[in-house]
Amino acid sequence: MPEATALSHQHTTRIRSVFLFIDQEIRPSSLTVLNQRGQIPLFLLVPSSAVDIHRSRFHSLGKVFVYAWEELFKVSDASLQQAIETELGQAGLDALPDTSQEVPPEVWQKKIRQRLAEVNTLPTLPEIALRLMQLLKDPQTTVEELETLLSTDPAIVHRLLQVISTPIFTGTSGRKSWTLKEAIVRLGLKQVGSLAQQIKLINAFVRPEGSAFDLRRFWEHSVGCALIAERLCSRQILSLPEPVAFDRYWIAALLHDLGKLILGFFFWPHFEQILKKQSRPETPFHWVETRLGHEITHEYLGQLLLERAQVEAEVVEAVATHNSTGRRPGTLVCLIHVADNLCKDLGLGYLPHERGNYNSSVLATVKLTVEDMGILKTGLEETIVEDIQDVVHQCISE
Repeated sequence: MPEATALSHQHTTRIRSVFLFIDQEIRPSSLTVLNQRGQIPLFLLVPSSAVDIHRSRFHSLGKVFVYAWEELFKVSDASLQQAIETELGQAGLDALPDTSQEVPPEVWQKKIRQRLAEVNTLPTLPEIALRLMQLLKDPQTTVEELETLLSTDPAIVHRLLQVISTPIFTGTSGRKSWTLKEAIVRLGLKQVGSLAQQIKLINAFVRPEGSAFDLRRFWEHSVGCALIAERLCSRQILSLPEPVAFDRYWIAALLHDLGKLILGFFFWPHFEQILKKQSRPETPFHWVETRLGHEITHEYLGQLLLERAQVEAEVVEAVATHNSTGRRPGTLVCLIHVADNLCKDLGLGYLPHERGNYNSSVLATVKLTVEDMGILKTGLEETIVEDIQDVVHQCISE
């Protein structure tokens, strides 16, 4: 044990998991040291007769899992890793990471399916964000009702007033100080409520250990997509078939790439493989998914999470088809598709070198051409990139 704990201290950042075969008593403090105080999983392998007592004794310790070693070796012609992966799958945990070689796409698809089968292993949207969605959907909602709900979370109010004080929202007034009620009256229920959702969402997702997913870059793209959608609508730049409510297009824009966040958080090696295959600026993420034969794409994952949260169907559809738009894309799908690709053209894709790839059906619906997109991009890039980065900076908790 002393040698093991010394190694744990020496190689803190390199150890992915710990396996301990033991048939004698061990102190909880020793396990806590070995798994770096709950930072990495520790698998305690004991005789089957001792499983229950060890599980009872260590159930309160973070990421300590007790298994009978007889179970791990009873499968004929199976390696230890295969047996453990079976046990982990039954426990709703991911299989052991293998970084020695590139894992085939079909293996990752199997891992993702296994995780999706466990409802509680995916993240959920914050409760207050869902309550805001319901409030904004109700045309009878009053200023007082929104103010009351937001006031239950002082951190949101603090960040919200900071965001509203940025140049993109103050305009030419130059005013830097607002009360919550003044902000709601000035900007409107839907805009303030949607900004509050944005702040809560940005600070709700915490990157897990073992993932190098760039959250700031992700949110700069997502917020950028929302702000560009707002610019396109408020200035009537797009010829949309029908009006779209602010709160609908804002939340759809914010969450359109939610599936990428899930892949980047929980399947980082797989997500990284896709990024590496995006070597050319004109190669979109969803093209790589298609060429690899993926059935579970980032669009599908985003759709699944929003359906589980009972988000309204129009928003779910926009998230699920913002790339694979189909021949007759809906109004919200068209808006999110154009805003998403303009954001990439402005250098605010998840990868800086990504560029927009516009669907011909979408362009036909909004009565624009690829050349028009270039003109739009030139008009936007003078100010909006810095504004987007400023808004994200004000949203993120330090």
